[in-house]
Amino acid sequence: AVCSPEADATLIREGATGISRMIKTLTPLLHENCVKLSYIGNKHLIRRPRLSLIPYWNNIAGKEWLELDILWLHDGFPTTKPKKPAIITYHTPPMEVYSKITGLAPHQLLHYKLCNITEKKIIKTVLNKNNRVTVTGVSPYIVERFKEAGTEDVRYIPNAPSIKPASISLKEARRILNERYEIPEEGVFFLSIGRNDPLKNYRGLLRLWHLLKRRIPEAVLILAGRGTEKIRGPGVYGLGLKGEELPILYRACDAYVSLSLVEGMSLSLLDAINHEMKIILADVEPNSWLRDKDILLININNIGVDEVDRVIDYVGSSRRPRWKGPDWRRIAEMYKELFEEASQR
Repeated sequence: AVCSPEADATLIREGATGISRMIKTLTPLLHENCVKLSYIGNKHLIRRPRLSLIPYWNNIAGKEWLELDILWLHDGFPTTKPKKPAIITYHTPPMEVYSKITGLAPHQLLHYKLCNITEKKIIKTVLNKNNRVTVTGVSPYIVERFKEAGTEDVRYIPNAPSIKPASISLKEARRILNERYEIPEEGVFFLSIGRNDPLKNYRGLLRLWHLLKRRIPEAVLILAGRGTEKIRGPGVYGLGLKGEELPILYRACDAYVSLSLVEGMSLSLLDAINHEMKIILADVEPNSWLRDKDILLININNIGVDEVDRVIDYVGSSRRPRWKGPDWRRIAEMYKELFEEASQR
């Protein structure tokens, strides 16, 4: 297609690593479909409490943005109706899910409870009875929870793997990691990706790891994500934020493990599936839609010998999930169709 200067312009917020990777992947594909993306936002937004972002979102939603046709907000939290047709894509479940998480610090739980109250107002005044706003969710769980919360128009548009498998052998990948980080080249390698945050539940992962390490002394756990360089333990290698090295990490490891308390559709998870890794996740409600997909879900409230036995049996089995969803080109077409629909409002 030949894109004209009058092609649609869409406003997004670039922040969390997964969202950034999604947008960077979609941008050239959408441009092929004559959709031009104009960015606004900064990398520090993800570090701010969600309630403090309300003025930011209201500023975006309340302006005319005459040069733009559509607003595309990611995990948007505006309490005012957008002045332009808007698509709000949620990568995380409603705040009601967060407000019920146990084990968080009192101030964190209070924040999520206040977010839940605010979001209910948003659903009532912004997302419903407003034909200028369409909501999309990146997982079936997110879509169902927003419907239950009262959102009338919610569409399911998934993500897809975003990292192309590295064209090197497992042995070569491990040699590179050994040279850079002195990680052993032999053993059973586990990979976990995510920032060092209470919701990622590294405390639970380390509890499981200490038990697993006793059974598999040669096991290696590699952590990648902001702040993970501060995490220590036997056989644990916290590398920090290593986005450019992710293809090597995926290639070097046997299993992907995340005991995160809440997720949407993690790109790290999809990339691990695409790399044909074994997948070990927490058996929490947001992961319920992943049951019966050759993924091991473990009970994080009862981490002991039984759960470790299940991990060992699973890693030693032939079971592994396969990615069967749409590719990014098809996903770009789905968003293009949604943008065309929104532009007629």
